[in-house]
Amino acid sequence: MQNRKAVKSSTLAQCSPSKAENLFLHNTASKHGVAGLTKAFANELAPYNIQVNCIAPGYTKTANTEPIRVDKTRNKEILDRIPAGHWAEPYELMGAVVFLASHASDYINGHVLAVDGGWLVR
Repeated sequence: MQNRKAVKSSTLAQCSPSKAENLFLHNTASKHGVAGLTKAFANELAPYNIQVNCIAPGYTKTANTEPIRVDKTRNKEILDRIPAGHWAEPYELMGAVVFLASHASDYINGHVLAVDGGWLVR
């Protein structure tokens, strides 16, 4: 491979594609699709010094998640499964974005990075 400047590309796959949830078949399928495309693009573009990775955020405070957060029963179910004990603030994803855009990640390609407060460990 020629010594060229690396190009970094990252996608978002809402929550982790490693976990399937009941009643959310469409969501599970789309998450796995993004993860699969990330890996396929990483493989195809690696010879051009392009790294393609994916950030899989856990439950994050946004306008879209507000209806779930105000539902006390559902909110408690979610919080009970997150070891960090809270919904992510959007700024908590910034470290992963900066890392994947930096030279520190030059040898990382095709990876799905969960930023989920520990959701996957439970």
